[in-house]
Amino acid sequence: MHTIAIKRFELKSDTTGAGNEIIGKFECEINGFRLSDCALMRLADGKLVAHPPRGFRTRGNRAPFHFVDADLAAAFVDRAVATWRALSGETEIVAAG
Repeated sequence: MHTIAIKRFELKSDTTGAGNEIIGKFECEINGFRLSDCALMRLADGKLVAHPPRGFRTRGNRAPFHFVDADLAAAFVDRAVATWRALSGETEIVAAG
C-alpha cells in the first residue's frame, strides 16, 4: 500500500504550446519522499494527467524521475485530480491518466 499526501496545491491556468492546459502545480509526499514542482494537466483531448517534477534533463529528452510502479503512478494521478476537484469545485467527470 502506498501513502500519498498532497502538501500544497496551487490552481493554475496556463496553456502549453501543444495545447495542453496546466491546471495545477503541487507538492506531495509519496512513501516518505517529498516531490516539489509536480503538475496536473488537462490534455487537448480532455484527459487529465499528473507529472512528477521534471528536474534537469539528462540524456535525450528524458526526465530523471519517473514511476516504475503502475499502481503508484495511477494513485499519484488520482490523488492530484481529487485535490484539484476539491479546490476548484470541478465536477465534470473526465478520464484520468
